[in-house]
Amino acid sequence: MKILAWILSLWSLLFSFGVECGESFVSMEDVLEGQFRHPQQRQWVAFQQSSNSFKSKLWGVIKKGEVWGRISWKWRLGWLTSCRRSYLTFCDRLLELALMDRALVVRAQAASVLGVVYADKADGRIIRKLADAYGNDRNYRHEQPLFVQYRILFALFKIGGSGVGKGKDLASFHPDTLHYWSMLGG
Repeated sequence: MKILAWILSLWSLLFSFGVECGESFVSMEDVLEGQFRHPQQRQWVAFQQSSNSFKSKLWGVIKKGEVWGRISWKWRLGWLTSCRRSYLTFCDRLLELALMDRALVVRAQAASVLGVVYADKADGRIIRKLADAYGNDRNYRHEQPLFVQYRILFALFKIGGSGVGKGKDLASFHPDTLHYWSMLGG
């Protein structure tokens, strides 16, 4: 019953989205699949051009259904792009989820967005979240750091304050990341 209610609320929201964008955004198949498939170009453009209030409503439906991890990774990147462009009330939670996402590219983009949004703010809460994400076992392959580690280090460098010290500490665990950190000037 909860899933049916969630699908109906998503249907209502997607229908209003189609009206808001002045085109037919969804077919019946889109309603059932929602954001669980990769977006078509017209859907991507319409989503990026939609209002912040619409995105907030859509996030409320997604959050209520607790389906963030089942949404297509391309849509998850779209949500991160929205948070980079205009930081909305739900972006803190969205970025927290994205830092621990199953898709490497989503985790890396979340770190990049945090570096942009919190540049020069020395926010200790964000520094701790990035440090926790840095230690995620999925960010290593055969004990080698993946590109998400470098994005996290760059974000810590841009955030500044204690992030610089934390970045140096984290980078010191592997010679490649330590070399990268020294190239940043940290």
